[in-house]
Amino acid sequence: MPVLERLQTVSKLLQQLRGIDALKELFWTELNYDRKNVPLSLRSWPEITRNALAEPPLLLASGGTGGDFHVIYNWFNSDDLSRAMERLVVNQLLQDHPYALMVFSNEGQSRWHFLNVKYDKDINKRRLFRRISVRADGGLRTAAERIAMLDLESISPDLFGLSPLTIQARHDDAFDVESVTKAFYKEL
Repeated sequence: MPVLERLQTVSKLLQQLRGIDALKELFWTELNYDRKNVPLSLRSWPEITRNALAEPPLLLASGGTGGDFHVIYNWFNSDDLSRAMERLVVNQLLQDHPYALMVFSNEGQSRWHFLNVKYDKDINKRRLFRRISVRADGGLRTAAERIAMLDLESISPDLFGLSPLTIQARHDDAFDVESVTKAFYKEL
């Protein structure tokens, strides 16, 4: 699919993001990830983290050889998208899902965070949590451009031989704030 057409479709799906159906279409159809739709266990999670979610996290999609890169949807049971709670949930999920994109929504599914965790090259530094925010009333141009970059077919047209590390590197690039800022000032 041509880049402009993909960008328009991603933008349209983000505008329709009022529930999980548009999210499924985004990843399963538009961005070429494999369907999973599997609830994850909260059994060993601390109570405060379990209670923040309306339902268990959902392994929505996977990609790459062996399906080792995961897209995990987390639905909060409040209207707030607390970054502190996101951090708690992500820290739990990364134990079993080291290569992943985390997607969060508020209770009303009117606000969304697509969250990338990038590991800094300096081993002494912590993980970098980077978000793309999507709101019903918000501008979606940059979000659509960055999320369209996550298409697996654009990494490998035949979708063959994609390692989770390669997919993670593409996600790291898509969430790179410096390149977004440079593009913004270049456009000005």
